[in-house]
Formats: sequence, structure tokens, C-alpha cells
Amino acid sequence: MNKYDLSQTRFSIIIRKLVSSIYFPFFIALITYISWAFSLVFLGLWIFTILIILLMVTQKNSIYALPIFLIIFYMFPDFKEAYYFAGINLGLCVLAAIYHIFAYKVKLDKGELFYPIMATFLAGAVGGIVYTTMTYGLWHYIKDTLFILMLAVSFGGGYLFLNSTITLEEDFDYKKYISYAFLCLAFLLIAQMATYYARVEDPFKAIANKTLRVGWGNTNTIATVLMAAVPFILYLSTQYKYGMFFLPAAFLAYGAIWVTQSRGCILASTPLLFFYVIYLIIKTKDKKRYWLIACAGLCVIAAAALLVIFKDRLFELFKNMFAKGLDDSGRFELYKEAWELFKKHFLFGTGYFYKTDQIESFMYMFHSTPLQIMANLGVAGVIAFGYFYYYKYKILLKNRNHSFGMAIIISIVSLELYGLIDVYLVVYFLAITTIALLIIAQKELLIKKTKPEGEGNG
Repeated sequence: MNKYDLSQTRFSIIIRKLVSSIYFPFFIALITYISWAFSLVFLGLWIFTILIILLMVTQKNSIYALPIFLIIFYMFPDFKEAYYFAGINLGLCVLAAIYHIFAYKVKLDKGELFYPIMATFLAGAVGGIVYTTMTYGLWHYIKDTLFILMLAVSFGGGYLFLNSTITLEEDFDYKKYISYAFLCLAFLLIAQMATYYARVEDPFKAIANKTLRVGWGNTNTIATVLMAAVPFILYLSTQYKYGMFFLPAAFLAYGAIWVTQSRGCILASTPLLFFYVIYLIIKTKDKKRYWLIACAGLCVIAAAALLVIFKDRLFELFKNMFAKGLDDSGRFELYKEAWELFKKHFLFGTGYFYKTDQIESFMYMFHSTPLQIMANLGVAGVIAFGYFYYYKYKILLKNRNHSFGMAIIISIVSLELYGLIDVYLVVYFLAITTIALLIIAQKELLIKKTKPEGEGNG
């Protein structure tokens, strides 16, 4: 008997009962909001650190830590200060994870994505090897490479740990659990938006001028997270007898995307979410289908009524966005610069820290994920990310035949489409969210192989 395996002790069973409840993500979101709203980051970090350590020590299945990993990043009212607070806490969590590996005799499972993920970081490490060395000197290149390798260990190790310790158990509805985490995340962001506008002198002017800033992100980053969350709220609408009442929550989150006035997210999310609603209606059986149609219809009617009643006010609110239309906002010049850099530094690109420094500022953005890869990493990056995308979509497409798998696909594809006009891959919380979803999708395929069953509408 393994004396370090505490998963079946009475205390661990009580903890598991609490953290497996759908109310656990609500608790995480509440602590995150309080930490953000009242600048209590230190308190929030220690609460979450203690929770993660507790889960690592008492639970064999790390799936219960997912709500924390999906939500914790939105607690920082000052992004720069996050680094100073998080270092010690992250170190303690890593020690807890190492304890978990040895205590529960975890067999490391690379899955299909470990090598593709590491390939993208390898490309990042050699990226700019010629340009950075020739332009800034060898030491500058070494410093940049060490930073990339640190990220490689963090992301590669995080993926390896979660993929090896997450188990999709038969007696635990992980689909609803993860979907509730995204529902809570959406509510958290809407609460942060409402708090921001309540604190400014003129909320109407703030919305019209896109001044929204919540510390960890701005209008576009808030919109991308909302966009990724909405499919899971829609999924919940099909999982209960009266699940259609989740639809207003989904419409509210979608409406919040409009409030951010992120044109890219509006263009990316609208057709995909419309498609997913139709998909769910087709997949849903019995009376739930008609309730779903009725509620969706009522939401559309309510939205149309608001547009008619407040037409002038809404036009005034969004006139700046409508005036821009499909204007590139200076992106075409950046695209041209990226293309020229790709041609000039064809093999290894300029490196991720072209025109910047990883300590003082964020990377120079070309506002297009494909062009960012091409300019910064050259052909080496194109090959590495092509390798990653091949396995990524291989896993996703095999999950297309059930509603939850399709929610994952819609969530990730919406981010990919937005990534054509912005760089979402380097936003760490979106990258972590994507990896977590891919792990779940990968685990779903293992269930299909070991235990074939009818799809139903799950």
C-alpha cells in the first residue's frame, strides 16, 4: 500500500465532493473578482495556491484544478505587478505537482501533442539566431533563448503533467463541469466590465471610445475570452430539461463582445456561434429541441426590440466602430513589414523579441498570427507550427460528432480566425486555455477507443 496515496481517505473524499461540485467554479470566479475589484491579488494568489496544493496532495485526478487554471489569470488589476506576486506561488505549486507525481506514481503520458508543442518552442529558441546575434550581439540572443527555454519548460511541463494526471471518470460529468467553468469565466468578465464602467465618470463615452481596461487585458483580449467561453454556455443549454434558460446567458456574453467593440471578435464569433446554435438544435432530441428553438427565438426578438427602441442611442454608442467598418487600423503596414522581414530573414526570422526586450516590454506585434510566425521564426517556425497545427486539428476533427467536442472546436476556431488579424497565441492565458481544451479533446478520443458508445447529444 502506498502511504502517500491519500485519495481514498475520508478527508480527500470530502474535498473531492466539494471541488467536483458545479459550485466550485463559481467560488473560484468569486474569489478572482474580489481579488481584482479590491486589489487583493496577494490574498487571492495565496487562496488559490493553498487550493492547488490541497488538490495535488489529496486528489489523484487533477481535473478538479482546471477551473483554477482557467480563471485565476483574470485577477490582476495591474499586469506588471503580477510577476512579482506570482513567482513564489508558482514555485510552491510546482513543488506540489512534483509531490503528486511521486506520491501517486504518475506515468508520464506525452499524448500526440507533446512533441508538436515542444517543436514550436524549439523554433522560438533558434528564431533570430542570425538576426539577433548580428544586430544586438551574442549575449542578447542567449538571453532571449534562455527566456524561450524557460517558457518551453513551463508550457511543456504543464501540458505533460495535466495530460498524465487528468482522468475522465465515468461517474463525473466533466463536460458540464468544464462548461460551468467557462460560464463562470464569462460572468466574471461581464462583472469586471460592469465594475469598470461604474467607476468611470461617463460610461457611455467610455464604451463609445473603447477605453475599457481591466489590468490584465483590454477590449480585444476581453472579447477573445468571451468568444471562447460562449460555445460552452450554449452546450449547457442542451444538457438539462429546462437548459434553454442558459441561452440568455450566452446572448448576454455575446452582447458583451459587442460592448467591447472588438470588430475582429464580432466578425469571427457571429457566424460560428450561429452555426453552433443550429448544430445544437439539430442534435438535441425530444421536447428540449422545441424549447431551445423557442428560447433562441425569444432572445432574437428581444435583441431586435432593443435595437428598435434604442436605435438612436445604440447608433451613437457604436458609430465609431461602424465608421471604421473593415478599415485595417494600420495593420496593412505591419503586414507589409512582416512579409519583408520574412523574405530578408527567411530561415530563422528575427526572433520573438524583434524591436523589443522580453523584460521591459511585450513583443512587437504584427497583428496576424501567421505573419508573426513567419517574421519572427522564418521557415523553421512555419514548419514547427505546421507540425503543431496538423496534430491539433487531427484531434479536434475527430471530436466533431458530439456536442461538447464541437463546443471545443468552435471555441478554438473562433480564436484562430481572430488570430488572422491579431496574435492570440502569445497571450499566455489564451494559450493555456487552448492547451487545456486540447488535452480534454485528446482524452475524449481515448474513451472512444476503449469504450465505444452512442453519441446521444453529449
